[in-house]
Amino acid sequence: MKKLQKGDTIGILTPASAFNPERLSEVIRNFEQFGLNVKVAANALKHNGFLAGTDQERLDDLHSLFADPEVKGIFCIRGGYGAARLLPHIDFDLIAKNKKIFAGYSDITALLTAFYKKSNLKGFHAPMGLANFNDFVINSYENTFFGNGHEVIYADNPEILSKGKAKGKTKGKAKGELLGGNLAVFVTLLGSEYWVDTKGKILFFEDIDEEPYRIDRFLTQLRIGGHLQKAAGIVLGQFTDCETRKNPEDSFAVNEVIKERLQGLNIPIIKGFPFGHVDKNMVLPFGGMVEINSSDASMRFLNSPFE
Repeated sequence: MKKLQKGDTIGILTPASAFNPERLSEVIRNFEQFGLNVKVAANALKHNGFLAGTDQERLDDLHSLFADPEVKGIFCIRGGYGAARLLPHIDFDLIAKNKKIFAGYSDITALLTAFYKKSNLKGFHAPMGLANFNDFVINSYENTFFGNGHEVIYADNPEILSKGKAKGKTKGKAKGELLGGNLAVFVTLLGSEYWVDTKGKILFFEDIDEEPYRIDRFLTQLRIGGHLQKAAGIVLGQFTDCETRKNPEDSFAVNEVIKERLQGLNIPIIKGFPFGHVDKNMVLPFGGMVEINSSDASMRFLNSPFE
């Protein structure tokens, strides 16, 4: 897998929910500003109920862009819902033989996880075509896809939920591959052939529009399965619009839920990183090797995702 250069062609597609076709020019401009040529997948503008076309149409677009030698990277226009429906029908051998940048987040977590597990493709948890390409996002795109990648990032208004076990001079530090994404979508893969082993991994989570009790449910599912306990560390992004819509007296705050469900794991856990359903949403290498440090609330990237 190679980094992008100006003049390269990328493909854009909608593997989950549909979007308003009137915004296509905006999406194209978002990518053209980097000097890229944009190829729109054949079915990208389709609409089928809450999906962007039929499963077969969305699958055809995915396969077509991976098989196209002209396309150097594949970027999702939006998430929504529906990516997981494609998993049983994906040609993972095709993807393994044609590795290239694949980027998205939210519902695209299902594809990022499955590609990592079945095709050994390490994609990117990244803002999509409909995102607000502000200075932060542009800088993250340029550093990641055209440069040598980020060296280190720091949590905004960090909360250190755990420093982890004391191991000589390494207290508060942990290394591992970065896996996770949208918490709700990640959890739906539990028990499937697309689930990943969390042992020794740095897990990262974000979410949007989930009641605190649902965040509790997701973390509890991971905990009772032993998946959190096996991790080397956890980093948390933004949990947007996840406070209760009911009487606050009948609910915990989402931050209370997160702290309680993650307590006692004895691994470094840092909350407040700039990723999730927010304008300040950085590109993260899915499967990249990182080191987290609770002493300065940092995440350091230890290898390049490119050849």
